[in-house]
Amino acid sequence: MKNRLLAWILCLCCILSLTPKVFADDILVVAPAPQVTARDITDSTKFTLTGYDSSAFLKDKKLKKYQVSSGDVTITLENEEGIGSLYLLFNLEYGSYTVTNNDTQQVLSAGAYSFLHDYLDLEEAWGSTATSVTLRFRNGKVSLSELYVFSTGDAPDY
Repeated sequence: MKNRLLAWILCLCCILSLTPKVFADDILVVAPAPQVTARDITDSTKFTLTGYDSSAFLKDKKLKKYQVSSGDVTITLENEEGIGSLYLLFNLEYGSYTVTNNDTQQVLSAGAYSFLHDYLDLEEAWGSTATSVTLRFRNGKVSLSELYVFSTGDAPDY
């Protein structure tokens, strides 16, 4: 009998804890922030690079078209709007490389897992966007297919 009474009291406490407070003076309703998808700003971004003859292949949207660098590679990207994230598509596994925020000199190490597709949320990593970033690949030849530059916002579905 004592156990039954204890079980009923526990049930009643659980039910009361789930009911809303009716005596609250003010109710604050917070709407979730709207989701903003990052825009592709690759075409409006200035590319300066070493190790390749041209940057055209990096932004032609042809995934099967790639180039292998002639050695170590440096790619500097500049966009006044602010670079929020990058999406790199490698043709062959590469390895570690760095991305430097040229505005603040913060450095991000990337590529530790040698993924063929590497998405970097720079805004999240650095706490702000950068108008200029430099990617450095120092482990020999780099086989890249595409490099997408995005504004601030959530990663696009693709």
